[in-house]
Amino acid sequence: VQGMTWTACRGYCRAASKALGCTIRLPTEAEWEYACRAGTTKKFIWDDVLRVGDANASCLESVDGKLRPVQRGGQCRANAWGLYDMIGNVDEWVYDR
Repeated sequence: VQGMTWTACRGYCRAASKALGCTIRLPTEAEWEYACRAGTTKKFIWDDVLRVGDANASCLESVDGKLRPVQRGGQCRANAWGLYDMIGNVDEWVYDR
């Protein structure tokens, strides 16, 4: 989802919790990092280096020597736990900001 505020996302979680009868919330930053890294100790899930044009990260390209977000469509490779697009071109909202 793009263009959603943190407050709106929290409101969605509250509404989903009520509708489903269970607690839905954003992960804490530590929970997000844990899920994103999927057990690796590398800086990124695939390596310590983010290379321009890397098929693992459809989030950056070089424009005039600066890295900028891009949209390539499709998904990046899943991490070791089967989670897709954990690193991308939008902010990852977490509960504790």
